Amino acid sequence: MDYFLSLLPSILFAVIVGLFILYIYKKRKQSSTESVIRELDELKSSAKIKEIELSNKEHEIDLFNEKLSDFEEIKNKKIKIETQLENITDQRNKLNDENLDLKKDEKTRIEEYKKLIAASNTLQESLEKEKARVNDERVAEKESELASQKET
Repeated sequence: MDYFLSLLPSILFAVIVGLFILYIYKKRKQSSTESVIRELDELKSSAKIKEIELSNKEHEIDLFNEKLSDFEEIKNKKIKIETQLENITDQRNKLNDENLDLKKDEKTRIEEYKKLIAASNTLQESLEKEKARVNDERVAEKESELASQKET
């Protein structure tokens, strides 16, 4: 028993040191757990922020898709309007050509009409001259008949 009593301070010292080490280990484990919990909270917070950013990016993508759809629609309308403009321009050019042809035909018809009127006037003048000549001849014949009747 003396031997046991002599070892008692050493055993007591070993138990105290063991308890102290256990206490330090628990403290470390507790601080390590707290740090893991803090890291986990930070990661959760970071994940929430990333989810919000992702949601915002998805919303932006949706907006860009809508804008792209609107752009495609505007592009199609532009092509349709350009085609209509080209058709209208072709029709306008055709109408201008037809109008020029009609004006040319009208000018030709007016020139022919003027020529016909001039020819008609010339014929009428010739007729009047011929009529006057024939009339003058008749008058001359009548005068000569009268003169011959007076002489007889």
